[in-house]
Amino acid sequence: MSLLEHDNNYCKNCLHAKTLSSTGDCICEKKGVVVSEDHFCKKFTLDPFKIMPMKKPTIDFKL
Repeated sequence: MSLLEHDNNYCKNCLHAKTLSSTGDCICEKKGVVVSEDHFCKKFTLDPFKIMPMKKPTIDFKL
């Protein structure tokens, strides 16, 4: 999965946005307060440090 795919293009991963801990919404430098899960705009700039990596699955080998 590429970092530039549409799945990551939300305000919660944008360089211009800060996430509010109480509601999960974002404060955008360009648009103001936005809902982070629904909103993305043409000013979006990906901040790779905001993307949470997926954990590797653990494999249990039981004999």
